[in-house]
Amino acid sequence: MMWGYYGNGWTGWLMFGAMLLGLFIFAALLFVLIRAISGQGQSGVQVISQGAASPQEIIRQRYARGEIDNTTMQRMLNDLSEPPK
Repeated sequence: MMWGYYGNGWTGWLMFGAMLLGLFIFAALLFVLIRAISGQGQSGVQVISQGAASPQEIIRQRYARGEIDNTTMQRMLNDLSEPPK
């Protein structure tokens, strides 16, 4: 008889459950780590650091995203390049 090795039948199920729980925790930690490294916030939008880009670069980015047209971009860039009165 091998009762000491196999237990009462619950041992295998408990080990299987513990393995599944460990895999779930590992997957959750991996998911959180990847989201933190990729720089995505809770809303899924990539976080852009504030103050890193110049005003001209921000205008160019807005044009590239299609938020403003070419005429507006040129006017805004000219307004920034003119010395204050």
